[in-house]
Amino acid sequence: MKLAAIAITFALLVSIANAGSISMTTAADTLVMNSTSAVLPVTVSNSGDEAAHDVKISLLLPSGFAAQGVFAGRIEPGSSYATDFSIAGDAKSGEYAYAILVEYKDANRYPFSAVSPNAIIYKTPSSSRVTATLRGTAMQENGSIIMSIRNRDTAPHEVKVKLYLPNELVSMESEKTIALAGNENRQESFVLENQGALDGSNYAVFAVISYENGEHYSHTASSNIAIGETTTTTRQDSNVKFNDILTILLALLIAVLVIYNIGVKKWKRKQKQ
Repeated sequence: MKLAAIAITFALLVSIANAGSISMTTAADTLVMNSTSAVLPVTVSNSGDEAAHDVKISLLLPSGFAAQGVFAGRIEPGSSYATDFSIAGDAKSGEYAYAILVEYKDANRYPFSAVSPNAIIYKTPSSSRVTATLRGTAMQENGSIIMSIRNRDTAPHEVKVKLYLPNELVSMESEKTIALAGNENRQESFVLENQGALDGSNYAVFAVISYENGEHYSHTASSNIAIGETTTTTRQDSNVKFNDILTILLALLIAVLVIYNIGVKKWKRKQKQ
């Protein structure tokens, strides 16, 4: 009976170890600013099965715009947090891209973060003639991500490229200035370093290409970076290797229990003979 109780306890431990996950998503519409101030509603949701703790929401705005961050506190599984950001702006008319940064912790107070792109149309909309794609990649300690850039204009443009990453990933060259000839296609790479992303995580990243020609123009290219070999889109809080060990130990314990029960039955039969 004692062995059976131990086996049940081990099974519960494995179940708990595999249960925890936090999946944060952000929803916000493109902000149209016809004056020097506007209000942006933002909603952050947790679709995982573990609470997100100490949630902070910030806007990583381009030059000429400003807003204060918000502390959302704890967001329970299946719950959302809605807030309004007051944004002040004084810049050239056109379209601007920026990031919404969500920072949070799991039950063990391990920090995580996520970035998502959004846009501001300031006074009048603009349409960028420079576009790009960002190629997804997998990495562990170090890696790189490739951006393909295309100037669809016959005129040359000097563009600024800014890579937006979660806090767990860094790049020493996240900002570049590139001179593009008319109708030029080229590739640029960004070297990445892992500074806290756990194996099995999947992070959304994006880059913004911007330039000015009377108005401000911007284009956003998005992709994903997988840490390790997995490609799951939900960050698992438990350590995969630790769970595998627990599963193996549970299987061994059950095998020992079965052998023990068989031995006891044989011993009892011998005693009766």
